[in-house]
Amino acid sequence: MQIFIKLFIGMMLSTSVFSLEYGSYICTTDDKKDSYLINYKQKNLRFLNMDNNVEATFDFLGLTNSFNQYGSLWHTVSISTINNDFIFDVHKANYNANYTGTCKEQEENTSPVTNLIELFKNTNKIEIAKLIDYPLRRKYPIEAIKNKNEFLYRYNEIFDKELVESIIESNKLKDWEKVGSRGTMFKNGTIWLNSNGKIISINYQSKIEKIIAEHIISLQKSILHKSISDFDKPVFVWKTKKFIIRVDDMGENNYRYASWSKDKSFSEKPDIILQSGKLIYDGSAGNYLILFKNGNYTYQCNVNVLGDLKSDYGSLEVYKDKKLILQDKVLSTKDF
Repeated sequence: MQIFIKLFIGMMLSTSVFSLEYGSYICTTDDKKDSYLINYKQKNLRFLNMDNNVEATFDFLGLTNSFNQYGSLWHTVSISTINNDFIFDVHKANYNANYTGTCKEQEENTSPVTNLIELFKNTNKIEIAKLIDYPLRRKYPIEAIKNKNEFLYRYNEIFDKELVESIIESNKLKDWEKVGSRGTMFKNGTIWLNSNGKIISINYQSKIEKIIAEHIISLQKSILHKSISDFDKPVFVWKTKKFIIRVDDMGENNYRYASWSKDKSFSEKPDIILQSGKLIYDGSAGNYLILFKNGNYTYQCNVNVLGDLKSDYGSLEVYKDKKLILQDKVLSTKDF
């Protein structure tokens, strides 16, 4: 379906009822200098300039004017329709330009999301295995999945009936959302796809994985030094250039930090034990940090949930009176 679209930046127009059907539209300016992905959902329009990856999200108040997430000083938008012509009227402070172009509906059968849903409908495990970006992280203390064969062996541990049905019954427009350069997320981050349509993160734990985790935790408690053998659940174990670091969840948003020099074992008493750590989420991608205080020192563990498992686990930063005195990159997650 061809749709004529005008993008007027710098002036406001009166609007009529907005009747654009839900869907994704690829739009190109007449001079071919810019292309846009416009994804319209109920009371929500995502506007992405695909050439420079600039994105804005507009939540409509009623059916006319609204403000985007950056506030009225940055953008306002209104939309009107005349027959099959769609007029996007966007205002940006201190910027004026006019663009016209044409739009066509994005083909659903080329969508990575559509393809993935179909694979789950047909229980095509082999093809799903090809769409995993390995290694695939699992929630600690469960080990990451290293390759396709291991994924096929552990498939039912990850994709239980509840998760599979959630994917199969999902609405491609309402449940899956493109989040700029980070990729596409399913239901607020339960699953993340990269720009190539590969699964890079699954933030879901099945009943089977929970049982496996409980068994591993029980084993850990029997081996750890008695000073740190009591905890609710483990968060991570890191190996840096200088240290082995373990962080445990003590319950009620209370975390404990323990570290050893790299040549020591878990059965030995840690060199440092810090209590009362606080977890802070960093944006919508799932990354987070945990802060620990030790007098005028602050220990900050930066955890990269969507980072490259081969090289980007996170980092330890130590501050003295707010001055950075140590930055230690995580080399690997430590097998217990």
